[in-house]
Amino acid sequence: MKTWKQSLDQLKKLRDACGSNIFQAAKIAVKLVKDTDFIAEYGEGDEFTANEKLFNECFPHLNGIISLLELLRLIEAYPSESKWQEYHYNLVAMVELYNDQHKDDEDKEKRTVKRATLAQLQEANDRIAALESFNKERQSNIDALRTENEKLKVEVAKLQGQLEELRRMMKIAA
Repeated sequence: MKTWKQSLDQLKKLRDACGSNIFQAAKIAVKLVKDTDFIAEYGEGDEFTANEKLFNECFPHLNGIISLLELLRLIEAYPSESKWQEYHYNLVAMVELYNDQHKDDEDKEKRTVKRATLAQLQEANDRIAALESFNKERQSNIDALRTENEKLKVEVAKLQGQLEELRRMMKIAA
């Protein structure tokens, strides 16, 4: 008959084996989601479908605790099992660790995106202003050319009249 200490030791070994199994399964999942053949065949060419099927079939016990994306991020951030052991394979604690360590990165990324967006907006506004100035200049040139064209039409009409007058005079003289 086992003593409670023996049962507790056995339970801890099972716990560690379970955690190690999740770690090993996640390492394999990282390779699978990057495999184009896996996506083509298992996900019928759709990465989202492949990932969803993989999570539902191979990690149903984690549903509601952690997403496949979070699990993959943890493996990529902490590829050594020692970090997982340090946190007793506690996925919630590891997600918090990851979020704490990467919070500054996310804030920087948001600020960078915002700055890039503001820079792009300023660049677009500058380009619009330049195009409006160019358009105004062109319109001014067009207006000047139309005015000159009208003057030339009047001049051509006068010259045609004078030409007709000269032709008549030549007929009379001949």
